[in-house]
Amino acid sequence: MNSVPRSLFKINVFAFCGNQTCIFNYNYEKCRPPTIIPSRNTFILKRKYPVRLRPKGFEDSRPRLKGKDFCYELVEDTEIRKQEKIPVILKEYIEGLGVRGECVYVKKFVAYTKYIITGLADYATPEEVEEAQKRKDLLKTKSYSSLSALRTIKYLESNLLAVVMNKDVEWTLEPWHIRVAFRKAGIHVPTNSIELPEKPIKGPNLDWESKYFCVTVTINNQEKATVRCRLHHWSTNPGDRLPYVVNPWALPQEAIFPEDQERISRLPVIKFKKINTSAINT
Repeated sequence: MNSVPRSLFKINVFAFCGNQTCIFNYNYEKCRPPTIIPSRNTFILKRKYPVRLRPKGFEDSRPRLKGKDFCYELVEDTEIRKQEKIPVILKEYIEGLGVRGECVYVKKFVAYTKYIITGLADYATPEEVEEAQKRKDLLKTKSYSSLSALRTIKYLESNLLAVVMNKDVEWTLEPWHIRVAFRKAGIHVPTNSIELPEKPIKGPNLDWESKYFCVTVTINNQEKATVRCRLHHWSTNPGDRLPYVVNPWALPQEAIFPEDQERISRLPVIKFKKINTSAINT
């Protein structure tokens, strides 16, 4: 037995099981193919063959329909129609979406479940648009320079930056050293956006090995993010290099300057994948 396509099966059920009064109007003067039913989860159909004209003088009588008059062609299946996004007015800043008073477009289900019910947004009616503009003008709320500014701050503050310095040559830590460390980590940061601690950091000083300090990164000349850095000494001579430390980020975070210890402890927990020490050749 040959299988019947899903779309054809639904059409047959729709055509023969539905009530004639609710699906089609059999007054010939009002029959306008294609027949469109503007509602969700329906099928838009059109007649495959036009209905015969009735004789003169019998226009008001009910037409006699034949079997071919019940053949329809599928125009559109609304079940697979892509739902359009709807506009909503945000009541407060939402990361990655927009700032307070901004009109954004989101999916209907997401708008209702995440923003409308929770009170984070309202439907973008003309009254709400006008009210949002008034609130935006009267209230000075905290706003970010871009949609990804808050996400960038969280990303920087939850990471550990390894600052590798020379073990054999004297040096003084400068902003371009931090810029190079960011570049090695795959992050581009301009030199003028990096702010070092007030106290200078000079080396080499093995007492500061694997200890932490903080730098401040300015984002879009507005937001500031605190980034923890770990100092590591490196030598070009393999014989003078320090022993390899497995999972150094898992060690206690001891600050170079005691006044920065509380600041470092308030930062988010570092999320790194631990290395299996048994797989390392000794």
